[in-house]
Amino acid sequence: MQWPLTKGTAITRIRTHTGTTHTLTLTVTVEPEITVIVNGVAPALSRDDTCAKLVSVEPDGSARWLAEGIARAGSDASEIAIELGAAAVRVAAGARLRLEVAGSSLPRFARPEPGDRAPRVRTVYHGGAHPSVLRFQAL
Repeated sequence: MQWPLTKGTAITRIRTHTGTTHTLTLTVTVEPEITVIVNGVAPALSRDDTCAKLVSVEPDGSARWLAEGIARAGSDASEIAIELGAAAVRVAAGARLRLEVAGSSLPRFARPEPGDRAPRVRTVYHGGAHPSVLRFQAL
């Protein structure tokens, strides 16, 4: 299954891009090898950590963490593949999938190098010729 990222509502954390699916009409089993392809640009002259987190948003509004990963690329990289690791989870009908892309994910992944004032997040392309996508096998 491939889900293109579209502009979502920004959540309260600074410099986080989010995208949320429509409400699922069927129960979906998300299998291993979840990958996020992020297309965009990073701030000039930066080593760019990009984190991605897959979350299930339950019908009552609560969020359940499913998988998370990180990748590092230089400022010249226009595409980053982030492996979210192995996850075999069922997401019930009525829930939504949310993907969060950010420059850090504390406490799981540390902040950027000492001396850096804030995590850097690349500009994420949401469509066009180079869309960012979430890829996984769904059963």
